[in-house]
Amino acid sequence: MLYAEHKHKLLVILQGMDTSGKDSTIRHVFQYVDPLGVRVASFKAPSLEEQSFDYLWRIHRQVPSKGEIVIFNRSHYEDVCITRVHGLITRPVWQRRYGRSTTSSARSRKKARRS
Repeated sequence: MLYAEHKHKLLVILQGMDTSGKDSTIRHVFQYVDPLGVRVASFKAPSLEEQSFDYLWRIHRQVPSKGEIVIFNRSHYEDVCITRVHGLITRPVWQRRYGRSTTSSARSRKKARRS
């Protein structure tokens, strides 16, 4: 119905440590959903192509279109949190990323309410 109507979109974000059951959750919850219009986007370490763009570029490419359900297996917040905790980026970089992440999330919520 969602895919056929092409009116709404749904983004499901699962965040958890390795072996926390994200893959099992996806299989269990979505086993009864028609696979047409459903896809999973997993975010591993950025590729060389992805590294040549802003860190949110790869996230924006995966957001659902109308009629689609997309499951993020991990989220873009990991690109802020993990790199910060492990000291992989400088303070100004993680502060800029955090600001962009929260702004992007707020913009997405506002857009969703209008749809």
